[in-house]
This record gives sequence, C-alpha cells and structure tokens, in this order.
Amino acid sequence: MDVRVWSIFSGELLTRIALEAGPGVTGADIKKILSDQLGINRFRQVLYSKDGTQILNGEVLNQIEHDVHLLVKGTGHVLCNESQRSQMVEACSANKLQILELLLYEHLDPNTTDAYGRTLLELAAGGDHLDVGNLLLEAGAEAETKSAISTPLLTATRMGNTEFVNLLLHANANPNRCYCVRPGFQKCWTPLICAVRHDVDYDYRHATIVPMLIKAGADVNYSCDSMPPLVAAVEQSSYHIMWHLLQAQANPNVTNRNLKPVLHIAVTRNDPTAVEMLLQNSADIELRDAQNRSAEQLAASAALREMQGMLS
Repeated sequence: MDVRVWSIFSGELLTRIALEAGPGVTGADIKKILSDQLGINRFRQVLYSKDGTQILNGEVLNQIEHDVHLLVKGTGHVLCNESQRSQMVEACSANKLQILELLLYEHLDPNTTDAYGRTLLELAAGGDHLDVGNLLLEAGAEAETKSAISTPLLTATRMGNTEFVNLLLHANANPNRCYCVRPGFQKCWTPLICAVRHDVDYDYRHATIVPMLIKAGADVNYSCDSMPPLVAAVEQSSYHIMWHLLQAQANPNVTNRNLKPVLHIAVTRNDPTAVEMLLQNSADIELRDAQNRSAEQLAASAALREMQGMLS
C-alpha cells in the first residue's frame, strides 16, 4: 500500500508511506507513523480523504493507493464534560490504555483532574501504569503539575514505582519540587525526602530511586521545612541511602528541626555504623546540640563506651 500524505492548507506532499501488504491499515496507524516521521503529535492530527471525509481512527484504508490530507490542530485541548472526565479517570486508574487513547484522540485535556484534584498523570503514577503515563505525556500532560494532594513524581516516589520515577525525570519533572499539606506543616516533602522516609516500608525499593533523583539534580541538603534527607536516613538506619547521600556531598553536620546534629542523633540511637559513616565523611565531633552537649558527652551520659571510643 502506498499512502501519500498532503498538507490540507498548502497542498504540498508531506511524505509518502510505503506499507507492506497485509491487514488493513487504520487511521490511527497512519497517525502513529506520521508522529514518528514528521514529529507531529498524533493527538493533534486530523486526517481527511480526498473527498473531504474525515478518516476515523478505526477506519481501515484498504485501497492500493491512498491520498490522505493532514490537518494539524493547535495545542489547546477540549474541556471534558463530567462523563468524559469520569471515563478518563477510570482509564488512568484501571490501566485501560485503549480507552484512554480513544479519549485523547478526541483532543480531551490530558491534565484533567478527578474529584479530589488529582491529575491523570498522578493517578497513573500511583498505580505504576507506565504505558498510561507515556500516553499522557505524549498527549501533552504536564509532568510538573501539582494537584491539591501531591505531584506525579512525589506519588511515584512514595509508592516505590522506579520505572515511573524514571519516566517523569526524563520528562523534566523537578526533583526539588516541595509539597506541603499546609504552610509550616512538618510533612513538607521533596521527592528525595519522600524516598528516604518510605525506604523501609516498601522493601527497600527506594534505594534505587534515591540515586536516580540525585543524578537528576535533587538537592541532598534541601530540607523543605521538614528535615534534611541525611537526618531521615540516620533516623531509620538506612545505611545504603546514607552512603548515596554522603557520596553526593550531603552535609554530615546537618541538624534536625530541634537543632540536634545528625551525629548526635546516631549516638542517641546507639548506632555505631551510622556514627562511623558520618565520622568517615568529616562529621565535626566538636559540634554541640541545643543543650550544649557534644556527641561524646551524650555517649558518656548513656554509658555507650564503644561510642565514646569512636568520638574521643
């Protein structure tokens, strides 16, 4: 089959598609090929036959030669009615890729939200529906959209969905975007803080996500009105994550919200492994906490002789 594609406005021949004989090619197939060949988003394409009849996505082109006229729509999207919104939310939540594709071909907004303010991309991220996420991004979904509840990257990170995190980072999602339930609230988390805090809960999958976020530019010392990532890692003895953070130049003298240095936290937890890692990365043994105590004094007061020996 030989398909010639013409511009509906200029009348010029844009490309010629040579297809092997076989099952009928559909309008949707042509759009995918044009997206690859010409770089035109397939969800912005409208195809017409020579007689001006629109070629539908499921319509089969079964002539030996076929002329197709291409109209490229603008970047704007059609607002969803409640029925369409419900269908899109269901498709993204339940990983119904074909239904979502049909809806997006209607130029519906891929940044639509559900009744709770969650974006479609956030719903896909929570369910680890990678193909749905790819489809939404291709249709123009914003990787950086912040809903009333979270962001797609924060949701994917929290759930330990490694491949989805990678997808969003390649779509330029901001690894330092902070989400706060309300200003001044303790749980104001960046994706990196979220990965550290949830590491123990999800079979240590976040140990893979942490270096991905760091490589994408996550600030290892950014606390976002909560706590620095290194403090969180020490508080749950996540040594693998401590290693990644320290290798990325995390501050070994950082403090928590109560001005307690991270070395003091490790001593209080009777964690010699964490203490040794911090000391090997130039933690200052002379630092004092809010009560003017050194780490060695804390160890002495708790009769932690091994710690005292390490800190003296």
